[in-house]
Amino acid sequence: MLTKRVEILFDPREYARLKEQAAKEKKSVATLIREAIRDKYLAPSLKAKRSAAEWIVSQEIDWGTWEEAKEEIIKGHIKE
Repeated sequence: MLTKRVEILFDPREYARLKEQAAKEKKSVATLIREAIRDKYLAPSLKAKRSAAEWIVSQEIDWGTWEEAKEEIIKGHIKE
């Protein structure tokens, strides 16, 4: 649920370009801006992603066969 409001002023030409891009993507300008902010400033950093990947790889988990692992992933959890 969105509960915080921010007011941003744009140059008319910039806003027109945003509106055009939003229309191409079948989104509102607000959605386009929120997604850009999430991608640029709120997404996990490359360092955080690498750290998570290293942790996953370091775990001694018996994944079984690919088919078994795939089935567990689809179920939404991995056997411990």
